[in-house]
Amino acid sequence: MKSIYAGDSVQCEVNGLLTRPIYLSRGLRQGCSLSPLLFNLYISSLGNDLSISTEGFRIGKAIVSALLFADDLVVIARSRSGLLKLMEIVKKHSDSLKLELNTDPNKSEVVAQEGSEGDSWDLVDADGSVSLSLKQVMQYKYLGSHVYPSMSKTAREKVKQCVIKAKKYKGSCICISPLMMDPIELT
Repeated sequence: MKSIYAGDSVQCEVNGLLTRPIYLSRGLRQGCSLSPLLFNLYISSLGNDLSISTEGFRIGKAIVSALLFADDLVVIARSRSGLLKLMEIVKKHSDSLKLELNTDPNKSEVVAQEGSEGDSWDLVDADGSVSLSLKQVMQYKYLGSHVYPSMSKTAREKVKQCVIKAKKYKGSCICISPLMMDPIELT
């Protein structure tokens, strides 16, 4: 593992000339097949702490308090205080792991049934200063799916999108069918 990253450097070509090598001492190679595995190992303690927080939603015997995919994270809680607790766990881990949270608009947001669009959800330190602030929105997109404050609305919207995709797929099948099947037979 060390030999893969030891002496790792980058160079830029400017007007046909190469810059001197810049040696990398942190981070993972973009596009390396090991990068997702190494990142997951690096943040596994965050996932564990979120799981044992007891915040989130019960599905069978499990409590789901977070979704982690590559470098994306969604925290899920039943209440404002629960969400702030999870945000505190994330902030603590990001500080200790030297990770930077992207709190730019459209990158880090809160979707909640309580409150209004644009409300600030602030995580306050012991000294009273705001260490993390997120804005509330009424919907956002995660891994291509729209998420709304209501789980039922999220499910209805997902079903609508699936039906639209199914109709497009059906149309594609009809167009490429060597027998040019009757559309009535496919319904």
